[in-house]
Amino acid sequence: MTESSNEGYKQTIETFLQDSSFVEIRLLGNGKPAMSGFFSDAESASAAIEAIDGKRNAYIVANPIRPDFGRGTFGRFARALTGDCVGDADIAHHAWFKIDIDVTGKAKQSATQEEVDAAAAVRDKIAEFLAGLGWPPPLVGFSGNGWWLFYHTELSNDQPTKALLDQALTALAIRFNGDGIELDLSAATAARLVPLFGTMKMKGEATTERPHRRSEIVDLGSPDLVSREQIECLAALAPKAGQTAPPKPSKKGLLKLELMLDAANIRHTSAKTVGDTTWYGIFGPDGDCPFGDSSGNGGKCGVGEDKSGKLYGHCFAADHPWSEWRDLLGLDQFFPGAAPTGQLPTIVLGDEMNVTTDLAWAAVVEQNDPPRLFAFGTTLAEVN
Repeated sequence: MTESSNEGYKQTIETFLQDSSFVEIRLLGNGKPAMSGFFSDAESASAAIEAIDGKRNAYIVANPIRPDFGRGTFGRFARALTGDCVGDADIAHHAWFKIDIDVTGKAKQSATQEEVDAAAAVRDKIAEFLAGLGWPPPLVGFSGNGWWLFYHTELSNDQPTKALLDQALTALAIRFNGDGIELDLSAATAARLVPLFGTMKMKGEATTERPHRRSEIVDLGSPDLVSREQIECLAALAPKAGQTAPPKPSKKGLLKLELMLDAANIRHTSAKTVGDTTWYGIFGPDGDCPFGDSSGNGGKCGVGEDKSGKLYGHCFAADHPWSEWRDLLGLDQFFPGAAPTGQLPTIVLGDEMNVTTDLAWAAVVEQNDPPRLFAFGTTLAEVN
């Protein structure tokens, strides 16, 4: 399919013009010199693109360009000369947290449909994971070979922000790379080019198995902003300097307790360590105990996590175990596959031993809340 898609170009350009007074579009590939053009309206840009669609690969600078940028050619395409194109220092701010989901090692050839579908599966897993952290639905773009997720944000263009975005992408890559699909960690670059969705994407020779495809915006997503704090919460899951692995998650959940509370927008006190347990006081809607006690215990009742990852709940008004705190605060989203409180996992005989063991252990732990002591040989043992 090589028909032009003027409306597709226009939609993409209008999307990125929302935050910028003009955009740069760059034409690459086909063995010809790169060309560049700056446009302040979608109509003229779409007309210029239509003349080259299917002949060159078209890209656009997603982040807004500084209003005082004075180089380059406006209103048409011209050969891209050194210094005329937008660089990182020319970006006003980061308007997007960009996630580029690629097929591994296929830079010079188009993807197969099987590879496109595999990348789409990773796309959905990432979007679901970030939704669990309170992120809004993203703009979803199909590049012709892989997928992009764009989350609207508003961050300064400086080195600390670049480091934060790099770390957030690394956290996602550690969790989701594999099986022939990987995230491009350069997507955090301020002046990063992204596909001009709506145009044909041509990589290598088109074949029946690896055809050239038209890119497109599949979903415009939500205009709601992702905050810096939400990105910091994601970045905290990446390895710190000197680490070779991401921070160890709680044994009973996906994220460390403080990250869960922040991701769920739960108002809490700063951490207070008592013995081996780190506690967080929780405030209800009226500043009192979340369970409705109005005796001024807001910020005193709360939840805790010990060094092994075990989670606790404490309330001065009544005995509320961790399972009730988890339900009250809406933290079930951070426990993938967990059975609802009081409902045990279904164990299917014939599964692989490690699967059966994990499910059986989950059943023991669920029933053992609050913890009870068991006899282990001649020794008392606590299951947690």
